[in-house]
Amino acid sequence: DSSLPSQKLYDNKQICKMLDDLQMEFSQEQQHLKDEEDKKAVVLDAVRSKCTTSSEYAIMREMAQTMEKSEGNLDGELVSGGKTNYSFKIFVDTNRSKAVYAKIFLPHALWDEDRHFQFDTLRAVSEYDIMSKLSSSSDEAVCKVATPLFVLDVSGNAKVLVAEWAEGTEEQWGNQFLDGHVDSRVVTKVAQAMAQLNLQEIDYDWNEAVRPGLQSINPIIKSVYVKLTSTSDFECDRVMKELKEVGQDQFDQIVDSYCSQLQEQRQVLCHNDCHPFNILVEPKPMGEGTEGDGEEDELDLTSGTAESGTTSELFGPNGDYLICDWETAICGPAGKDAGIFMAFPSACTLCLAVQGYTAESFHLLDCALDFWTTYSKAISTSDRKTEAHNLPNLCRVALGTLGANLLFNLYMLGVLADTLPLNGVSEPDAKRVRSSIGLVGLKLLLLAFGKDDNPIQIEVEGEEAAPTTDTVEGLIAYYKSAISQHIEILSESTTNMGNKLRRAKSSFLRSIRRRVSDSSGFEEATSRISTHNLDWSDHKRVAAFDSSDLGASVDLGASMASFIDDNFLDDDDF
Repeated sequence: DSSLPSQKLYDNKQICKMLDDLQMEFSQEQQHLKDEEDKKAVVLDAVRSKCTTSSEYAIMREMAQTMEKSEGNLDGELVSGGKTNYSFKIFVDTNRSKAVYAKIFLPHALWDEDRHFQFDTLRAVSEYDIMSKLSSSSDEAVCKVATPLFVLDVSGNAKVLVAEWAEGTEEQWGNQFLDGHVDSRVVTKVAQAMAQLNLQEIDYDWNEAVRPGLQSINPIIKSVYVKLTSTSDFECDRVMKELKEVGQDQFDQIVDSYCSQLQEQRQVLCHNDCHPFNILVEPKPMGEGTEGDGEEDELDLTSGTAESGTTSELFGPNGDYLICDWETAICGPAGKDAGIFMAFPSACTLCLAVQGYTAESFHLLDCALDFWTTYSKAISTSDRKTEAHNLPNLCRVALGTLGANLLFNLYMLGVLADTLPLNGVSEPDAKRVRSSIGLVGLKLLLLAFGKDDNPIQIEVEGEEAAPTTDTVEGLIAYYKSAISQHIEILSESTTNMGNKLRRAKSSFLRSIRRRVSDSSGFEEATSRISTHNLDWSDHKRVAAFDSSDLGASVDLGASMASFIDDNFLDDDDF
């Protein structure tokens, strides 16, 4: 109908293709549900074997006694997972408060039917060991974790880790960052805990089985760079133009430097995956972001209080937290955990800015800065610090890690990109956010790993001269300036979609009790470009890895071009 120019018309071939894509997606979902049920059955059998009235574990005895009295049975529900592990809440169906946490570790990724990628299940034992060490500590500043109970070998060369259920801290902290309202008490506690973790020495080869998998993503990033920079200048967004300016040689050097300094360096104990979705907090009792009548309290971001109550009323009574998913913890560089944590809040600041929530954007930026201030102070004042905790070096490691997560993971690979608070945002505004995420990430990577004798400046229209980066203060000022400038630019260019649209993101995750699964950023990234149709963003197929050198060569082909076209191009105004 030519009278409806905005209506998109499809021919029969396009419709058939869309139906084929939907059928493929449906088949994958059905297979995923079957896998989930199969793994739940294995986990239930493992827990049942220990659930007796004479068990050495108190919670196992309680669950067995409850089942005897109420004629109940064990049941479970998925908490997270679906790539190389599944996590379940296992409970008595007549009394759900009698529960444990159970995680099954698979020896291969479910998306990799040919089993090219192997993941040593000894990581289950490593996770048990570190959780045991931390949970037995009486030091209030040490990371809070659930108490592990046991690890069992199960069918299929898998292992099951069972731990106490974290009653009271069941919500992923990432939801607060999606809201733009974050509990400052938890920021302080987690920063102190991460500092204490990074002050601990550990065997250099501890949990080494996971390191090759973490390193395998680097050649993938180089391959994606080639594809992005082969796009014509007319079609490029701002990040691709800057990547072309950097050049293949220097980009490869940056990736190699990132690998050698952040993935191979061995200094201190690192969680290695400490983004806010791997931190559990108390659920919000009432008000914004929760299920209810849809009304939201106004938050004074400068004071941390709302018209209707105090911080404890807005969040939880105690500001409690637990840090989970320790399976990729390794001996790594001091400062890496700080950079991993700060990446997701930094991305959220830009997502909220493009929707007109400038105050909330700066609130999240302040949270990231407060985290760094608390973390670095705890490091610098500790009598356990070593040469590895030199603050300027540590700060560069943190900012380099932050930059890698923004550019490599979020912009180039789309890891956790689907969790960002962009629901209801127009595609032009979403592309501006992606550009900002990529540009800030590239600036920080060049700062940390670029050539000292040939620094490349990434200028943004209207930005002031960058602060000096010779000191810790200068480095943090550089980061703050980079984020702040993009907040202002995005706020000015926004079409401002409105409060109700954005709020739906975290409220939806809460209402369906969905937990964001990471299994480590590497696994999600590789799954997106595997041979088995797990998508980047638009459910299109991509070609397989070169099986002769796993991860070292990726033919991204037409599907990568389609992804780039849908997500990055036609962004001339930014």
